[in-house]
Amino acid sequence: MALAGFNETRAPVEGDVGVVRDAAGQIVSAIRVHGGWAAKTKGGIVIEDFAVLCAWSLRRG
Repeated sequence: MALAGFNETRAPVEGDVGVVRDAAGQIVSAIRVHGGWAAKTKGGIVIEDFAVLCAWSLRRG
């Protein structure tokens, strides 16, 4: 994903994107927001501290 401008990060901050595992065990994409990760799950849009599988940032550095 580095070619697309994304850099993998182990310390995601607000605005970063990631792949997380929701409470039901489903793997979903999410965006880091104030208060956790926002993800669209079968139950709707949820914000919580999901288990992060990997995350990417557009930040340079």
